Amino acid sequence: MIHFHQDKFYKTLKKIESSYDCADVLNDLNRINQAIENINLYGYCPTANQLDQELRKKYPCIDNMLRFANSIPVLAPKTSKSYYENETILRLNQDRCGIICDTAIKKHIVCNLNEFIEYVD
Repeated sequence: MIHFHQDKFYKTLKKIESSYDCADVLNDLNRINQAIENINLYGYCPTANQLDQELRKKYPCIDNMLRFANSIPVLAPKTSKSYYENETILRLNQDRCGIICDTAIKKHIVCNLNEFIEYVD
């Protein structure tokens, strides 16, 4: 799991909510929330997978963030989860994080991904 510096994360969210030029970003984040809600309510949702693919093409920073996070050494061993986490929901949450990272860079809150990611476990 990727953990962000909370102050930078919340500063970016506030910027997304208050900036007119971030309307498309806010819309994409809302689409992610709706897709996750639909999966939780109705089970499998093929449009969620389509949304994931669309966002990964639109925001290359998502894959960049994941590559960077995978390159960071993990200090603590991963603990197994006692519940099943839907893979599509996991990917949509990764999309959300990548979009927020991308916006933080574009809005000059950080210069690059390594300033935004605190640690990975």
